[in-house]
Amino acid sequence: MKSLVELAHLKQLPTIQQMDQETILWIESNQPKTFVSKRNFKKYAKLGITLLKDIKTIKKDWFLEPLLFNSGVHGVRHLLRSAVYSQIIIENSSLTKKQALQVITATLIHDMRRLHDKRDEGHEKRAVEWFTENSGELALMLNTEWSREEISEICSLVSNDKNATKNNIEKLKQVKNSSDALDRYRAARLDWRPNDNYIKAKLPDNIHHFAFKLVVESEKIALNSTDDKESICLALENMSSTL
Repeated sequence: MKSLVELAHLKQLPTIQQMDQETILWIESNQPKTFVSKRNFKKYAKLGITLLKDIKTIKKDWFLEPLLFNSGVHGVRHLLRSAVYSQIIIENSSLTKKQALQVITATLIHDMRRLHDKRDEGHEKRAVEWFTENSGELALMLNTEWSREEISEICSLVSNDKNATKNNIEKLKQVKNSSDALDRYRAARLDWRPNDNYIKAKLPDNIHHFAFKLVVESEKIALNSTDDKESICLALENMSSTL
């Protein structure tokens, strides 16, 4: 069976893309040269651990295509890692607690209604429609409540509404989109990795290196685990105790 990195080279990636050991090793061996070999990620890892403790179970049936739940590209691991990056960026911003929850929510749901792992036009619109009907469940998951205005703003974040600036949520949109982009280190091609075209938010120091490390460590653990959230929690715990 061919690896994702080999299939990407051949331009034969399947519609549902499960991570494999060869691809993870390829990602790890292509660490950007600008990253210092040893870095203390304790602060960022602890922020991620705290966030994931506050996020209750993400249900498989929230995904339009159940096979995508464990996907290595747009599945629950991608969504949780992106939420962790959002939390770290938010920690260094002036966003309120409620705005932070809006960004986290939009980050967690933006890929849930995909049909597959390839270019899927319309998945953001489907996510907005689903969230509009199920916002109560997401509020319970995050132990919060949403007003109609806040629900509308989350929908604008998910859909990347071009009128977001008029709603004073441009900064929130930048955090959500930058967090999504930071997880591109999971990609099976180097030219798909994060770049300035996707990242507009002001980022804290070394978050690129942290994101790269979290992708590698969590995907390694996930190969031998049936719990996607636990894979990321374990990776964060390891990163909080080592350099």
